[in-house]
Amino acid sequence: MAFKKTNQQNRIASFHPSDYQFFIGREEELNELEELLTLPETSSNRMVYIHGIAGIGKTLLVRMLQYRLSLNELPFFTLDCRGLKAIPDLFTQSLEDILNKHTKDFPGFTQSQNRPFLLFIDHYDEENLIAEWIQEHVITEIPDDVKIILAGRNSLRGEWLASPSWQQSIQTIELKKLSFQEVKEYVIRRGFQQTSTIYKLWHFTKGHPLALSLFTAALLRDKSAELNFREQFEVIEYLVQAFLKEVERDPEFRYFLEISTILHSFNEEGLSYINHKDVSSLQFDRLVTLSFVRQGKNGWFLDPFIRQVMNEYFKHRHPQRYEEISRRAAAYYRQKIFSSSGRKNLEYYISEFIYHLGDDLIGTSLFDLAEGSNYRLETGSRHNFLEIAEYFEGRQGHAPNYEVDYYHPGTDQNHQFRVSSEHNQRENELINVQTLKQLGYDVFKMLKDEKGNTIGMSIVIPIHLETIPILKNMPVTRSYFNRLSVGELSELKVAEDEVAGWFIRMIDVHNPEDPVKRSYLLYRLMPLLLSGGRIIASTPLKMYQEMLQRLGFQQVKGATHFDYGPNVPSPTFMLDVRGPRLVSYLDELASSLARQTNLNLPKKNLPFSPREFEVAELIVEGLTNGEIANRLSVSQITVKKHVSQLLKKMEVKNRAQLIRRLLDYVKESD
Repeated sequence: MAFKKTNQQNRIASFHPSDYQFFIGREEELNELEELLTLPETSSNRMVYIHGIAGIGKTLLVRMLQYRLSLNELPFFTLDCRGLKAIPDLFTQSLEDILNKHTKDFPGFTQSQNRPFLLFIDHYDEENLIAEWIQEHVITEIPDDVKIILAGRNSLRGEWLASPSWQQSIQTIELKKLSFQEVKEYVIRRGFQQTSTIYKLWHFTKGHPLALSLFTAALLRDKSAELNFREQFEVIEYLVQAFLKEVERDPEFRYFLEISTILHSFNEEGLSYINHKDVSSLQFDRLVTLSFVRQGKNGWFLDPFIRQVMNEYFKHRHPQRYEEISRRAAAYYRQKIFSSSGRKNLEYYISEFIYHLGDDLIGTSLFDLAEGSNYRLETGSRHNFLEIAEYFEGRQGHAPNYEVDYYHPGTDQNHQFRVSSEHNQRENELINVQTLKQLGYDVFKMLKDEKGNTIGMSIVIPIHLETIPILKNMPVTRSYFNRLSVGELSELKVAEDEVAGWFIRMIDVHNPEDPVKRSYLLYRLMPLLLSGGRIIASTPLKMYQEMLQRLGFQQVKGATHFDYGPNVPSPTFMLDVRGPRLVSYLDELASSLARQTNLNLPKKNLPFSPREFEVAELIVEGLTNGEIANRLSVSQITVKKHVSQLLKKMEVKNRAQLIRRLLDYVKESD
């Protein structure tokens, strides 16, 4: 189409009408923006503020609005604040003077009265002085009939919130990353139908629009090549530099940022531990005011995509330093596990310790997609049981084949999750909601989205005196419980309020091709590690089996069943975290994943002989007496004597207390 006004054509020269087909996932925000600025009933909305992290699509959204409004010949003028940095004596110049200089054919406020127009001020908060100048001149100079679109990275702060009149006249729109379905639609429109390509781009970008466009362009340049995140360093560097524009060129501060990209969440204590010295409050305040940093329940965290891309960037630049920070992070959370006094914090410390052990399947399927999601779990009850029953009724008529890829960008490893229609149909036949209800309404956990819709379900059954008879007769669970001896069963027949363990019966999501939902449900099973009992699961699905084994579950001999079909063997796996076994489990897990925490004891502060130091360091690494004996080529009796001497010298009663005391010495020496 042709535009009647030359100045309008110049304003949207960077936007081509054919690009409209790739404008995905922003229709709701575009409609809201248009209504706020054009409808008579919204006349009190003098300003709309659009904010979001760099590359999220703020400018493109406004260009789309320009494209729509050009049909009505509504004047639209753009002021890009990046062009104002070089203006001398900025505060002595009026907004109208600046617009006359930077915007062709600007009519001026006095000549344009009774003729409404829109003023778009882009990148307003990338320079503090410019932000202050805009606040002064927007408030004093612009007539009330001029509608303003302001775009920046941060949410509005300071003066904008202090004035009641501005509070009432400003509407805000926060742009967020695209959903999995929106990413899929975009990738298909760009000409890529392969499932593996869609999932790779989803894992690479996590729905970040600019990254999605850049990585897709890389594929288009060489369609024969396999997309590898680590090989696209030019794209990664370009993105990182866009994010770092708001970070001062301070090497020490950059190092704190580098540490925060390795941690899921951070606080002053954690940064100081990994940094080997205290982080000042001033430096920490600077860090948490970055536009891509948010506050969560466990501290502060970086936007998940920005954390991922910066993590890869810093790792590429200095691999040895990256590995050292990673080891320190694992050591920090291991130390917190032993010193934690509350279950809530302990749950978080354990999950972070497992994450920092570095397993790619565990990282990408449990952590990297679940973080930052807006889902929640609702426990089943008598009041919502009808909704639970309806969920499974809907599942009865829906038994598709589906393929989901979990791709770890940092290691270039791809894990395929394949589920057949036959498996889903058989699961529908095996699940009896009324039988499960007898085990307690709370065995059901409904996954809810932001709108309150049930989009998934987990079933985790408590093991105690009342549930065992049903578990012995129910498909999938019966193979394990019927193989137990009388003595083993008696250990499980505890009172209902005690619980001897848990059976993970089902993890299910509506629209299974979206990996985020399943990751969230899997991640929310982490608290079971603190249950103090046995955790049992049985599945014929290969990726679940591998995940259980990597998490330290052991296959139970004689408990493989064929409830899913005569040619579908389903092993049963069990993890025992009763009492002190939790500590041994975490240490064995660290050893099996080949990522030791490398905690060095301060020899000058401890009254140990050389051999006792060796034994103490191996104890901290999590080795058993037998493993220590093999490592040092001595007998287990000799090791026991050394351990006894260590307990005596540290004035503690058991191994767990010894580890805690030794870790305190490590922390003090650091």
